[in-house]
Amino acid sequence: MNFTNKYILALFGFLFFAVIGHAQSTVIDSLENELSSHPMRDSTRVNLLNELANSYHDNNLDKTLELTKESGVIADSIGFKKGNAKSQYLKGMSLAIHSNYEQGLPDYYKAIDLYKSMNSKNGLAECYKGVGRYYYKNGGQTKAIAYYEKSLRIYENLNNSDKIFTLLMNIGWSYILMGDYDVALTFYEKALIVNEKAKNYEMLTYCLTDMGIIYTHKGNYLLALEYFNEALIIGEKNKDTGAIGNTLGNMGPVYSQLQNYDKAIECYEKSIEVFKDSNKEAVASNLNNIGLVHKSKKDFGQAQKFIEDGLKIYREINNKPGESFSLNNIGDIHLEQKKYETAYQFYENAKKINLEVGSQLGLCHSYLGLATIYINQRQYDKALNNAIKSQQISDKLELIDYQRDVSKLLVDIYKSKSQ
Repeated sequence: MNFTNKYILALFGFLFFAVIGHAQSTVIDSLENELSSHPMRDSTRVNLLNELANSYHDNNLDKTLELTKESGVIADSIGFKKGNAKSQYLKGMSLAIHSNYEQGLPDYYKAIDLYKSMNSKNGLAECYKGVGRYYYKNGGQTKAIAYYEKSLRIYENLNNSDKIFTLLMNIGWSYILMGDYDVALTFYEKALIVNEKAKNYEMLTYCLTDMGIIYTHKGNYLLALEYFNEALIIGEKNKDTGAIGNTLGNMGPVYSQLQNYDKAIECYEKSIEVFKDSNKEAVASNLNNIGLVHKSKKDFGQAQKFIEDGLKIYREINNKPGESFSLNNIGDIHLEQKKYETAYQFYENAKKINLEVGSQLGLCHSYLGLATIYINQRQYDKALNNAIKSQQISDKLELIDYQRDVSKLLVDIYKSKSQ
């Protein structure tokens, strides 16, 4: 039995674009000059060090860590809590931007303790968001949502529309990763309402794209394209290449489901071109999805090549949800070629990761793949056990494609068991 391709939709919950322009270089030069003329180990030097670290954090991790180390030591020695908290926050944020999420987590917690002692609402909110980002990246979506909501409550009290809008999208994205699409949709709808006040048209493109992703998962492809096309229009109007690349990468699965494979590959390739120097996660997602297009065309060699290229990147950046999706998809390739033992290993490895990070969507896929292997091996009880697990998740989360595939599989299992 062949079942529907499960495309990896581009994971762009948190994008940091590394761009140093002339203006930023001028700021850095100015701060460097101020710092060199102020050797005294006081609060002024701490603030200068932190400002300089903030200017470097996108593009130069080593320099950022060097600066925050000095500012933290000085701030601690003179009892300058505000400067010390900022130093710890910048260190955690910079490590996160450069995919060293776990290393940065203790720094966020140190900053949280300091900001609590000062009752600094803005500082706490940013740190809670940073910790949420850590759990999001490591697949702990329930904890990610909990920390995002802590940050959200603070910004709601501060009436900061831009931050509220972004956090509502972050929470919605975590629910997408958990496969709870209806709940995710409620957060994006709230974000649209907030955006009417904030007038943040740049971020509006990402909100519309994410809503298109939800409808893609729910199998409403025409409505998904409506949201994607609206996002593209706004992105092109704003000349926002990042938003355009994001939307194109997510349009590909829709065209694949509609069997317009050339258009799908075109979308993915355009998206890769946008993100090749700035976002490894996006490149990995697009490579994976190009592989799935080749799988649909029965070109299994090319399919595995592209997915393995994506898998390698996911492992490099320690993206567990992406890694598990890739493993499931490689399992699908071997399953379709009736290489059951090889497929089994990939599904089991994916299942282990999904259990570890709590990805219900990934588990649904792994159980379905394992059930399909077992029915082909005439191990009907094991097939039924895994199929029921997949069915329970797909019914709970209303995953239309999975519901369709597991229903067909269950019919075959019960028919085989009765013979």
